[in-house]
Amino acid sequence: VGYEAIYSDYLSNKITRDEFIQQVGDLETANTDWLGILLQNTFSHAHTLSISGGTDHIRYYASLGYTDERGNIRGEENKRYTGMTRLNLNYNKFTMNFGLNASLMKKDYTPSGVGVADYAYNTARSVKAYNEDGSLWFYQRDNDGVYKKDFNMLNEMANSYNKINTEQVGLNLSLGYQVLRDLKVDLTFSYNVSHTDNNEYYGENSWYILKMRKEYLETGEIYKQYSECPVGGQLKLNNTKNENYSLRTTLTYSRFLDEDGDHSMTANLIGELSESTYSGFAITRRGYMPDRGNLFNKVESTYTDKYTSFEKWLQSDEARGTLQDNLTRKVALVGSVSYAYKNSYILNGNIRIDASNAFGDASNERLLPIWSASFRWNMDDNILSNVYWVNELALKMSYGWQGNMSALGSHRLVIKKGGLDGKFKEYESTIENFPNPNLKWERTSTYNVGLDFALFNRKLNGSISYYYRYTKDAFFNKSVSPVNGVETYTVNKGNLRNQGYELTLNFVPINTMLNSLNSSGKRRGFVWRFDPNFGSVFNQLVDKIKPKDKVLQDEVTYSDYLNGSVQVAGRPVNTFYSYKFKGLNHDTGSPEFYNTDK
Repeated sequence: VGYEAIYSDYLSNKITRDEFIQQVGDLETANTDWLGILLQNTFSHAHTLSISGGTDHIRYYASLGYTDERGNIRGEENKRYTGMTRLNLNYNKFTMNFGLNASLMKKDYTPSGVGVADYAYNTARSVKAYNEDGSLWFYQRDNDGVYKKDFNMLNEMANSYNKINTEQVGLNLSLGYQVLRDLKVDLTFSYNVSHTDNNEYYGENSWYILKMRKEYLETGEIYKQYSECPVGGQLKLNNTKNENYSLRTTLTYSRFLDEDGDHSMTANLIGELSESTYSGFAITRRGYMPDRGNLFNKVESTYTDKYTSFEKWLQSDEARGTLQDNLTRKVALVGSVSYAYKNSYILNGNIRIDASNAFGDASNERLLPIWSASFRWNMDDNILSNVYWVNELALKMSYGWQGNMSALGSHRLVIKKGGLDGKFKEYESTIENFPNPNLKWERTSTYNVGLDFALFNRKLNGSISYYYRYTKDAFFNKSVSPVNGVETYTVNKGNLRNQGYELTLNFVPINTMLNSLNSSGKRRGFVWRFDPNFGSVFNQLVDKIKPKDKVLQDEVTYSDYLNGSVQVAGRPVNTFYSYKFKGLNHDTGSPEFYNTDK
């Protein structure tokens, strides 16, 4: 496209000298505003209708909503319809909260593969969009000189779409009963289900399909042997369904430990049960003709005239379709205790017990408790209570110990069953996961310390915090011989150290809204707020055997250094490395780097 294309056509005698001069002149005067043609300012409007009411013991609320959002790319829109109802009951020792919500979302987008935004930002203004007569101006994109590849971004947008429809329904029910003065039991149940239809379409007149059609540039005939879409367009369907429920029971014990109410304690015991189900089906069909009754046109080969590439594509997973099914179940037991003295000194403790059948047979650590403890001292309530310019000053500290189990490894051999092998006439299987009997918990200990403050009548607010995290037996991939059926193996190999700090400030030099209620009860005035933030995070791979800067991987390539996947002792994870720049060559002007001649 551009001058190079015109000059190439002139050298190959496809255009005359006068035509060459004319087309160069067109380029000089073209000034296409691609950003204005392809993109637009986003705009949205939302509407809500609600009703509420009730008595001292029962309250209700219901609402309907509609949102219409126009996307940044022209022609894109997102419409959302919502409905919700809530019912709250509070009678004597019994409480109930019931909620039901539903939503419908309809999105009409341009497929991301078209790349509208990138094209608008990167295309030269000398590239035309229209001819003088107002018709679309096409050029040969990715031209190989053999096949027709007419391209115009407006034509691509008009002959493609990505329509996404999502329906969702959710139900929540919470029951509570005050068994004793200090003891309460709560039962919470929730259920959610959602369904998504994702349809992506490229029409037969789009450049996307034209690339696959293999239509000769000179004659317009289709090279049948290499054509991957001889007729029609392409429709990709992706349907997913998510369904989950959870059941949670909570016992809460809360009481004051003395008559003055200075000492208070709260204890919770929580049991959780949850299940999540995911199912999906995806398939891609070619030969789609929506303007002919949503027809999928037949493509038939003859003995002497075969669509070899298209028939090969029909055997791919994409064309045959894929089904996905996943079920996740979780059970947990959680306990927490909190103690407070005059609301100035607060101490918390939490413990959670998890078990997993993903541990190795040789591991004796199938059960690992996760626990944490924290402390808060509100200094403004006691030792600084008489300092007038201190509104809030609190010291926070915590320590926790947790475990993590790799989702990539299992103590059992996992085999992926395949279909019938055409050559051997037997069903084939491949090893998906090699048995890992020694796999165990990845353990992490975390320290946190912080200070929250509000000073000078809350004109200066903020917090400063520091954390230190140390992970033992971190999961790493180890290279193994391919004769095992796999090339990598998950092991507990590394140690990782993380630490960081964060400073958050909030300045409010002027605020005239604090004591400025008007007759209608609304605040009016002027607020000037300034919110700077500072922070930094450091992490380091720790290895007690290998010294600093030694590679921990069994095999490493220069690409691992360049893309940040190399694991080096004493260095941060995901560090990018490059060659050290030496300078420019005095003879050729090309860049040179140290140690690249080895």
